[in-house]
Amino acid sequence: MSLGGFRENYRSNEKGANAKRKLHGQNIWQYKEGLPVDASGELADGRKFQGIIEFKKLLLDQQDQVMRALAGSLLTYGTGAGVQFADRDAVEAIAKQAKADGAGLRSLVHAVVQSPLFLSK
Repeated sequence: MSLGGFRENYRSNEKGANAKRKLHGQNIWQYKEGLPVDASGELADGRKFQGIIEFKKLLLDQQDQVMRALAGSLLTYGTGAGVQFADRDAVEAIAKQAKADGAGLRSLVHAVVQSPLFLSK
């Protein structure tokens, strides 16, 4: 079955029915209509959001904290070693450098790979 045919088969199913494509007798795709997704939530500080747009706005209010967390995650992924308490000043410097360069993911990755912490681990 072509991708277009598969899509049409899925769209024509009754609510709750499965659309499957078989390859060598095994189901390789399986979709099921289920309950609606609840996209609301609450941050650790108690602020609530009702969807992805509100969540993004809350994250933009904490851009420095998000940059530090992402810098730490990139360092952990890139070096294979976790970020230690003693590395917090280096992580802060990486986040500041990325913010000075435009605060985008590209500038953050550049700041991480050029940092002494990344180069020495």
